Amino acid sequence: MEEKLSIKLVKIFRIYLKVLPIILAITSFANCFLAYLGFQFKIYAHIFFFLIISFIYVASYVLKFCEYHRISLHYIVVIYIVNCYDYYVGIPINYIELFMIYSMITFLTIIFAIYFKLKHI
Repeated sequence: MEEKLSIKLVKIFRIYLKVLPIILAITSFANCFLAYLGFQFKIYAHIFFFLIISFIYVASYVLKFCEYHRISLHYIVVIYIVNCYDYYVGIPINYIELFMIYSMITFLTIIFAIYFKLKHI
C-alpha cells in the first residue's frame, strides 16, 4: 500500500515539476500585462502562493521528510491565512495585539518544532 502511495506521489511530483513553471510564467505575464492596462488581480498572489506551497508539500512527502521539516510550511500557511483574513475581513485589534498573535503563533511553532526534532532523535 505504501509503495502505491509513493508511486502516486512521485507521479504528482513529476507533473508539478514539469507544469508548474509554465503555469507560473504564463500567469505572471498575464498579471503584468493586465496591471499595465490598469487591472489589478489580487487573486493571482493567492494562486501563486497555493501552487508554490502545494508543490513544496508534495515534494516533502515524495522525499519522505518528517513532520519536523514540514512545521515551517505549516507556519507559513497559518500566517498567510491570518494575513488574508485580516486583509479581507479585518481583525478588530490594533497592531500591537496583532503582533502578539503572530508572536504566539511563532512561539507555538517553535515548541512544536522542538518536540518533533526531539521525537526523531
